[in-house]
Amino acid sequence: MTAPHARVADDGHANRPVRAGERRAFVRSASVLGSWTLVSRVLGYVRDSLNAALFGAGAVADAYFVAFRIPNLLRDLVGEGAFSAAVVPTVVSTLQKGGPREVHRLLAALLTVVALGGAVVAAVGVLIAPWLVSLLAPGFAASPAKFALTVTLTRWLFPFIAFMSLAASVMGYLNARERFGPGAFAPVALNLCIIAGGVLLCPLFGTGPETRIYGWTLGVLLGGLAQWLVQLPAARSLGFRYEWRLWHPGLRAIGVLMVPALVGFSVSQIYLLVNTILASLLAEGSVAYLYYGNRLMQLPLGVMGVALSTAAYPVVARALAKGRPGDAAVPLNHALALTAFSVLPASAGLIALSPWINRLLFRYGRFGAEDAAVTAAVASAYAIGIVGHACGRVLTPPFYAAGRPSVPVAVAVAGVTCNILLSVVLMFPLGAAGLPLSTSVVAIVTAVWLGWRLRGIVPGLGGLRLAGAFAGSLAASAAMGLAVWAGARWGDQALAAAGWGMRARDAAVTVGGIAMGLSVYAAFTWTLGLREFEDARDGLAHLTTRARRTTRP
Repeated sequence: MTAPHARVADDGHANRPVRAGERRAFVRSASVLGSWTLVSRVLGYVRDSLNAALFGAGAVADAYFVAFRIPNLLRDLVGEGAFSAAVVPTVVSTLQKGGPREVHRLLAALLTVVALGGAVVAAVGVLIAPWLVSLLAPGFAASPAKFALTVTLTRWLFPFIAFMSLAASVMGYLNARERFGPGAFAPVALNLCIIAGGVLLCPLFGTGPETRIYGWTLGVLLGGLAQWLVQLPAARSLGFRYEWRLWHPGLRAIGVLMVPALVGFSVSQIYLLVNTILASLLAEGSVAYLYYGNRLMQLPLGVMGVALSTAAYPVVARALAKGRPGDAAVPLNHALALTAFSVLPASAGLIALSPWINRLLFRYGRFGAEDAAVTAAVASAYAIGIVGHACGRVLTPPFYAAGRPSVPVAVAVAGVTCNILLSVVLMFPLGAAGLPLSTSVVAIVTAVWLGWRLRGIVPGLGGLRLAGAFAGSLAASAAMGLAVWAGARWGDQALAAAGWGMRARDAAVTVGGIAMGLSVYAAFTWTLGLREFEDARDGLAHLTTRARRTTRP
């Protein structure tokens, strides 16, 4: 992040200082996105805890998670990556050239094409489901019942793809218009529907996990539909009215960017696919362990990594559309510094508290102590790479706005190749934890590579100021992580000696460890004088003010 009065090169354009108002607007947009994402992630943990209690980590859970992998891959791609990378710059360009009316024509055509295409993809998916399951989980072939259940659930879930594509179309339009709240709220609606499915629909399908899983799957489908519907009022408030259109010139621009964006933004999801395939060759339950362990990584990655990327991208796209690439360095440096400030302590905290958090979240019903222990190891391995995934989210979209999609594609292909090789090396000596460890190492390396290549497109990216922000956040996070780890071990032993039960100890250690970690990290970053500490305080103050206005009679 450049300092407030620093100058950035701009390929011949006049240099300008970073304005304080722009800084505050960016932080506040990211805080709104992050707050809704936090609500969604918390509900996601409730959803996953309910799933673990209902289905455990056995054959039914493995079947569901493999079946959900393809639609979930699309959800992450279109909701947080590829679709946004293609739609946002096209909407920005169309708005500059043709105004709101032309943008609304583009959105109408996009919704029509996406709905038709989603229906076709769903129909094809139903037909080829057995082949897909064989590809994603070759180890399931040894259990015909498990394989058959996975195929059936895959067929049930394919319509989810059409719902998510419609939701992503509206979200891309709203993000380009800098209306971030509705798109950030949409996953909340999804999680509420899935939880309702688990509580209300699962009992209607019987008492065993083999039949109750269909009630859960129906809740997922209803959640996908809800994600689209909750965003439509915001689009209507901006003047959008749907009209039947099969074509708009902007669709070509979206299509040109979309194909390479699918490759560039699919990296983290391809890692998950690779891990799923390899985990199916390990002990039963390994696929479920990977899913639950990955869920913990998604909290800091979604709350700040995706939020910062989403908030920065429209500003970056406008700067590049105006031919002022140097101006794009301002939000990018800011987003990267805040990413380090927010996700590095989250990684340290997750590693330090992983055993207690995983027991507290997932050790219910059919999910036993050994399951929670393996999941804790997997979660710690995933946590190492959060900063790489988050920085990659920030660094990838500008290549598409700048018309250089080949760069992230090349990086993605190299990263996936290295991940496969390293995963095969680590999976047998380390078990399920070896797969996410490989993913973390590769994610960090590819993020550094993307940043180095983007410096040639965006003058002013990086520099000593950003390096200092990363170093300060890393040092404070390491100190915080050690303090939390030591405090958690001591606290657990003390509470056990006092006669506390395991569930109470896990809750106390988790809550106390989080509180301790926040306090220690705040003290370290304040002492180091990190400017991101002030940004975080400003964002919290903005959210508090919004909450007071909302609840005021």
